[in-house]
Amino acid sequence: MEEPKATLKANNVDDLESIVDQLIESNARLPVEAIEAARENREEITPLLIRLVEDATRDCRQGLTIEDDGHFYATYLLAEFGESEAWPAVLAAASLPGEKPFELYEDAITEDFGHIFAALVGDQLDALHSIIDDPTLNVYVRWQAIEALLFLIRDGVLTRESVVERLTGHLERAIEQKDEVAEGIISRLNDLGAEAALPIIASAFEKQLVDTQMIGSLEHVQRNIVRGDEAFQETMDRLRRPQDLIAHLSKWAAFQEEDEDESDTFVSGPLLLTDEYLDDADYVAENETTIRNEGVKIGRNEKCPCGSGKKYKKCCGKM
Repeated sequence: MEEPKATLKANNVDDLESIVDQLIESNARLPVEAIEAARENREEITPLLIRLVEDATRDCRQGLTIEDDGHFYATYLLAEFGESEAWPAVLAAASLPGEKPFELYEDAITEDFGHIFAALVGDQLDALHSIIDDPTLNVYVRWQAIEALLFLIRDGVLTRESVVERLTGHLERAIEQKDEVAEGIISRLNDLGAEAALPIIASAFEKQLVDTQMIGSLEHVQRNIVRGDEAFQETMDRLRRPQDLIAHLSKWAAFQEEDEDESDTFVSGPLLLTDEYLDDADYVAENETTIRNEGVKIGRNEKCPCGSGKKYKKCCGKM
């Protein structure tokens, strides 16, 4: 009979530091035992996890190369714990200029920062709106702040009506400033079935602020958005937070065996309908709204699996 697995319960600071060291020194392998040990010592280890994020952010800001993934696992654990105390540290990391947030988190920015933001923001909800409105931040980070609002609706923290109102205001400002965040806002107003926002959405199309390869034509958006409650409910149903961090990260390509058949790799993030699909009546009948798949993660610099020839980050990985 197999012996039950023992879980490390830290008795002193040295034990906690040992867990942190295991997260740092994982050598590209998922540090399952360290994650489990951190869970068992949640309250005591939280300040150390926050420190990992702060230290990595400081080094990245200074132009240093981040050699380990301790901050990466720390961020996911803090989100799993719902530690709003960690919000300033994670916000600072996500607010680094240019591509630096990706130097720290790579595909986690586009894949998971929506639910991470929602888990950590606590009562500082205006911070999400500040992210959305800030053109100096990485646009992928801003889009994940929009995604966080959807998670907060699902969790009962915000109402659909209040989010639609705020996003409509964001879209108006984005149109005035010719801000590329408009695309992400329209996508989520579409998901929310926000019929009242159709006039301002039409204005964004008229001003050519929308890539129709990403969002589809205005007619397509109109056709979906008038579904209203049905579109909204489908959006709520597809939102997922990882139920188990280890199982979730195990799906990432970085933790797969190198000889795994690449043909089985497909996108787990959003894949938006485009007009090339709309020519297929059967496809449209079966897929009236945004498509979401579950599986191994695609890197943002890899070729997009939709066949466009673009990098994933410039195509279906934009939202």
